[in-house]
Amino acid sequence: MNLQFRIKVVEQTGEHGKLLAEADRIMPIPSGGPTERIGILAVKLEDLGNQAWTLDLTDTSIPTLIVNREIGSKEYVRSNEIFFALLFPAVVREILTQVLIIDTEQKFEPDAESGDWQERWLYFVSSMARVDPVPAADADHMTKVQWIDQAIRVFCDSHQACRTFLDSCKGETA
Repeated sequence: MNLQFRIKVVEQTGEHGKLLAEADRIMPIPSGGPTERIGILAVKLEDLGNQAWTLDLTDTSIPTLIVNREIGSKEYVRSNEIFFALLFPAVVREILTQVLIIDTEQKFEPDAESGDWQERWLYFVSSMARVDPVPAADADHMTKVQWIDQAIRVFCDSHQACRTFLDSCKGETA
């Protein structure tokens, strides 16, 4: 779950209810330390016309997967096996491409507790078994592309994406 808060500071004396300050998208720090899960992808439903989904990487706190509200609920997006198998490898690829290839002015390192979503994503992917270490920021383009391809293969293997998709398709036609 990706829990975020809106905090409003209001006047306590004088003019009650006067808004003094406001902050949006405040993410709590886990009380149990790094062993607790921290969300790395927010899901939001919007009217996207005929587009099924898009990815918003402009928020500095976390990437947001925006799904067409016609598709269903956030729970459907998270739990539907066909949707997951087809969508999430593409989302992971787009995020890794942004971090390693597009955002070349910054050097990100895998870090589970970082305030940078980019470093949390690199940690998430690099902590999967059978993924090579993240290429250096100054590595050539092809090295980064090959690492992303490997990460996607491992991601799909770890979630048995193709098998899950095929089994789910059989279940829907039965």
